[in-house]
Order: sequence, then structure tokens, then C-alpha cells
Amino acid sequence: QQGRSNPVSICSIYPGKVETGMQRTVRQSDPAKFPAQPKFVMAKTQGTLSSPREVARSIIALDAAGEFENGCIYDLRSASLGEGRASIEPIRMLPP
Repeated sequence: QQGRSNPVSICSIYPGKVETGMQRTVRQSDPAKFPAQPKFVMAKTQGTLSSPREVARSIIALDAAGEFENGCIYDLRSASLGEGRASIEPIRMLPP
């Protein structure tokens, strides 16, 4: 791929906790059958879930700013976004 005119780049992005259908399903589940259910309810109650739209906007802004490097892992919660600037540092490199 390195010698190609449009090589493929791959990175991994951890978006944090996102308000999804799975989140809603788990919150409505029986805690006896899903012991982690209270943690999901707490995340919703405390407002720590991001919307899919917020996550997508962050990824687009960071990509447009050229912040993603091939072979890196990123935690979106550590991104700096605002006032026309977007930056993020990888949390580690993927093995070659």
C-alpha cells in the first residue's frame, strides 16, 4: 500500500460511551440477567453518553485536520475540539 497513489490507512478510534440502541436495550434489561445494567443506567443518568452525531462530528473534524495517523489507536474523549482547531494524540501505535 505504501507505494500506491491512494494507499489505505487504518486507525482505531474509541468513541467513549455512545447513546445507541444497545445502550437503551441494556438499560431496560433485568439486572439479575445482566449484572452490569446499573452502570449503563448510571451513565445515562449522569449524562456521560455522547450522541452518535457528536461522535461523527468529532471524527470528521479530526480527520479534516489531518490528525489521524496510520496504525494508531485514539481515544476520542481526549480530543481537543473548538474554535476551528481539532487535535488528538494517539494512545498507542498498533503493531506492524
